[in-house]
This record gives sequence, structure tokens and C-alpha cells, in this order.
Amino acid sequence: MKVKTLSALAGVATAMILSSAANAAFTGISFTSAPHAVLVGDPGGGGAQLITTYQIFANFDNAGDTLTSVYGNPAATPGTPLSIEPRNALDTGPGGSFFNNSFGGNSGPNAALFGVSPSLAWDTYVSIGFEPGDAGSDPTQFSPGFPAALFTTGVTGNTNMSWFNPVITAGLNQGTHILIGQFSVAAGNNVRGTFGLTFRPSGATADTFVQNVTFNTLIPAPGALALLGLAGVVGSRRRRA
Repeated sequence: MKVKTLSALAGVATAMILSSAANAAFTGISFTSAPHAVLVGDPGGGGAQLITTYQIFANFDNAGDTLTSVYGNPAATPGTPLSIEPRNALDTGPGGSFFNNSFGGNSGPNAALFGVSPSLAWDTYVSIGFEPGDAGSDPTQFSPGFPAALFTTGVTGNTNMSWFNPVITAGLNQGTHILIGQFSVAAGNNVRGTFGLTFRPSGATADTFVQNVTFNTLIPAPGALALLGLAGVVGSRRRRA
């Protein structure tokens, strides 16, 4: 399994906003990649398919930070689009479809079914912290009209959607390294995305917004790495009742 880390860039204004919350901060996006050979239509199988599975993580600098949502809202001021799409090996065009298992869904898979359908462990899904093999069910919730196309051909442009979990749970959506999605593509292909996120800094009572977070699993030469994973302006906090 390969692990890559993308940098996050935050300006002076960001540092000032976060200083009152024990200097808590969103520090960037990282991902893992792993190759798998799966049987199409298992159990029973219908032929082998080679895939690459990417797990995308949001990273924070305090174990008490809580990720509450990933979203796209192009109508807001400032707006942020949501795009997540499979790309070919050189990122010059579409990369086909995401791999999906018939037992899977929008959120994290049920590990009890891995014995019946092993490829379910590599299903494409999004989450707020629920990883393959975790016990129980994924508590992640979805906005109305959440597009099923995200799990086939991906979504691009000014998509308005979100997945969220406002209930703070240590080790799930609270920590320094929180899964936001697993995406499996044909072997050698890549995934890229843009979105916003909200998080609750450790000790805070309101969320902080981060706009225009980007990732691309096609890593360029080291000199260009700093151009990836840029976080936009961190917005004002939203108070909850």
C-alpha cells in the first residue's frame, strides 16, 4: 500500500481565526493507494478485474478536532463546487467508471458480508470516518437528492450535495486522520476532486468552513507537489443550537 500526503496552504487570516481554538487547524488531504484483483459479480465470480483502490483522508493537527461534513455549495458566497471523478492514468481525460459491488451502498460497507462477497471491501463509497472492517453500521448521512452518479461515473462542476455526521465520536469522525471516501478505479487510473468541508476545532462549539479543498491521486514531480491539496479561505464558524 502506498501512502501520499498533499500539502494544505492556509493564510494569515486562517491562523488568526483558528488561534482561539487551541491552534487547531485543517492541515491537508492525504491518500493511500492499493492494487486488488476482484471477481466481477462475486460470489461465484465472472472473471478477474484489476483495480486500484484510493482512500482519501482529511487531516487535522489536534486529536480533538472533529470533521462534521464534506460538501459542495456553488450558490454560497464564496461558493465551492464539488467534483469527484475517475481519471485516466495521465489525467488527460475520463477514467471510466468507479468499481461498485452489488452489496454496497452510499456509505461504508457491512464487514459481515465480506466473506460472501470479498470485493465489497473495495467498494466505492463516501463517509465521515467509517473504514472497511469497522464494526457496526456507518452513521454518515446524506443531503436530499444525493446523486447516485457519484458512485459510477463521478460528479463534476457545480454539484450541490453533502455527506455529514454532526455527532462527535472519538476514533470515527474525531481525530487527526479521518476517511472521507474510498474510490476504486481500473488499475492504473486516478481520482481527483474538489470540495468544501466543515470541522469542529478541539474545544470549540461551532464549525469552521474550509472552501475549495483539492486532491489528485496522480502525483507530479516533487517540485510541483506544493500546488496540490490547496485549501481556500477558511470561512466563518456556524453556531449550532
